[in-house]
Amino acid sequence: RNSEQWKTIFKAIDDASKGDDNKWFRVLVADIDSNAVAAAADAELTK
Repeated sequence: RNSEQWKTIFKAIDDASKGDDNKWFRVLVADIDSNAVAAAADAELTK
């Protein structure tokens, strides 16, 4: 499973997007269910 990898990616995005300029991006990322993303990625990888 790649959920740990996804958590790392989301954390990197989170760290990189601190600050008001990137607030919209943080909101966008927050709206994405990381579990859904991980599940979709797993589905793609197992095709």
